[in-house]
Amino acid sequence: MGDRAVDCARLESVCAERHRGFESPPIRPASRSRFAGLGRRLREAGRSSLYYVYLIESLSREGQHYIGITGDLKQRLREHNAGESSHTSKSKPWKLTTYIAFTSRTKAEAFERYLKSGSGHAFAHKRLW
Repeated sequence: MGDRAVDCARLESVCAERHRGFESPPIRPASRSRFAGLGRRLREAGRSSLYYVYLIESLSREGQHYIGITGDLKQRLREHNAGESSHTSKSKPWKLTTYIAFTSRTKAEAFERYLKSGSGHAFAHKRLW
């Protein structure tokens, strides 16, 4: 290789020295995620609860989807499956496909509006359904 020969040991030590202090933190197991118990911690801190933007899919009618927002995800899914929503009663039962939690109702409403827009539909079909 002549002039272009590389001293691997020297190169490794230079790289190690440059990147010292920039190591990624260890990945935590899912059960010990920093988000585990977030709703409880927010309530204890006196902040409002979480708001969920959710995507559900009909089990009886293929291709039927619904996007909504709620503060109680389990209760809202029960309502959809009980036929209590005029928009989803004809396509029950429903299964929860995706949900995103927000601490701000305003941000949750904005994200729901986005998902119901043309580009939001495209994003949801590509990334969330």
